[in-house]
Amino acid sequence: ESGIFREQSFDSIGEKMEPVKFGSKYAYSRTGDYLQIVDPAINTKGVVLRTINLIGAKLFTGQVKPNWANEDNFPLVLRAGNDFVICPFQIELPAGYGLWISGTNDGYTHISYDLLS
Repeated sequence: ESGIFREQSFDSIGEKMEPVKFGSKYAYSRTGDYLQIVDPAINTKGVVLRTINLIGAKLFTGQVKPNWANEDNFPLVLRAGNDFVICPFQIELPAGYGLWISGTNDGYTHISYDLLS
């Protein structure tokens, strides 16, 4: 029964874990030249990134697509080297902001998210 599971769910240091909502939208992307995951044009009221798994990649946000010459001017949402990274919390992007992935040839991300209404 799921209620029993929730009552017995603890993290590695003994803290009780709360359930994490999986977003209604899902994206899997290999890395590349700043591939778009969330289009700023469809983000009219904000986006909540619910779950993020990442390896060999960087996730950027902003109102326009970053590029290698200006990526330092863009908010970095999450970065992972050769190790697999799971973001332990949800992230809310403001309305009008998009999400892009960049990284190595072997890098990728799995993201679930919800558009706010």
